[in-house]
Amino acid sequence: MDGIIGSEMMRSLEDSVKSMVEKEVAGSALALSLPHIATNASDWNTTLSMVERAAATIRTYEKRYVQLEKQSRSLADRAAEDHHRMQTHLRSLEERLKQAEARAIKAETAARDAEYEEWEAETRAKKAEQRAAEAEARATQAEAYLRRVHELLSGV
Repeated sequence: MDGIIGSEMMRSLEDSVKSMVEKEVAGSALALSLPHIATNASDWNTTLSMVERAAATIRTYEKRYVQLEKQSRSLADRAAEDHHRMQTHLRSLEERLKQAEARAIKAETAARDAEYEEWEAETRAKKAEQRAAEAEARATQAEAYLRRVHELLSGV
């Protein structure tokens, strides 16, 4: 009777251990390498040895997971710092762009004003030349008139 109860307990324990191990290593390379867990009492040591190896493997995977998690956090922190630095740099560049655009608008306005002033100066110069030509023509006419008057008066 003890043998039946013992073997049932053993099977129950083995089933529990098997399900725990299968849950822990499901989908991993370890699940593929585990041989079928023994089902009789004489293989208890083998089963226990496999459970211990599985537990050691799980601990190794947990350590590696912790390492990867630390690396991941470190990478995320660096990425956040880089993102912050890039955002700051981008804001700085945007501000410089706004300033450059404002200077460009100011320079374009100054260029248009200078072009207008040049046109205005050329127009005034042309008008002045025209008035000078007209004044010269009047002066020539006045000179001719005075010569004529002088000729008429010299004959008197």
